[in-house]
Amino acid sequence: MVEPATLIVSELATNAVLHARSRFDVAVTTDDGRIRIEVTDFGSGAPEVGELRPTAPGGRGLRIVGALADEWGWADQDGRKTVWCLLTRPRDGTTSGAPATRAS
Repeated sequence: MVEPATLIVSELATNAVLHARSRFDVAVTTDDGRIRIEVTDFGSGAPEVGELRPTAPGGRGLRIVGALADEWGWADQDGRKTVWCLLTRPRDGTTSGAPATRAS
């Protein structure tokens, strides 16, 4: 689960820098075979899964997160936005993607 978690943190941190244009904080917690990743920035607005264009140099970050995470979403509070995701270790060792939800 290290590789998917590392890629997710990289994608969410990149989004914070490129889109929120702010500093960001990363929190990673584990519990009973689950990993929760949170990236919090000071940008406004909801994270958006962009239109997938084959020739575009970017715009795939949240799609990658959705493909790797079992669950993901976002929350805003006090001028900060947190994008979070959960990874669980299934019995067969794979992870499955999920659409975003807005919750914390």
